Amino acid sequence: MIFQSQDSELTWTLISAYVGEEMNLIHSAELVKTSEIPAQIFVKVSGDIATCLKVGQHAIMQTGNSFDIRLYYDPESIPPQGVACADQVIGFAKVIPLQAYGLDAGTYNYSVNGKLSGNFVLQADNILP
Repeated sequence: MIFQSQDSELTWTLISAYVGEEMNLIHSAELVKTSEIPAQIFVKVSGDIATCLKVGQHAIMQTGNSFDIRLYYDPESIPPQGVACADQVIGFAKVIPLQAYGLDAGTYNYSVNGKLSGNFVLQADNILP
């Protein structure tokens, strides 16, 4: 996103924004949960990526008991339209932390790029004892 400030006021104007390209060769989403209280929750995402591309940022939207995780290519690594990318692929893994502190006891769902999903259970409120 690119913003521009207005000199006379304390306001900002959005000049441009880039909508990322979601990664599409994701093969697994493994939940990692620590045993101590409060628990820490991670999702380890694995898949394949073309050698000319790089794994980029991720975004997480929590709605109720659901986490929607989106994983994107690094926009700097995406070749311009009309330029071919090598057909060679390599494996990748990225560990994504979920904001778990303060969650109430219960069952929580997660999905990665709308393709892979799972759930986890917190037996107690996830706060310091």
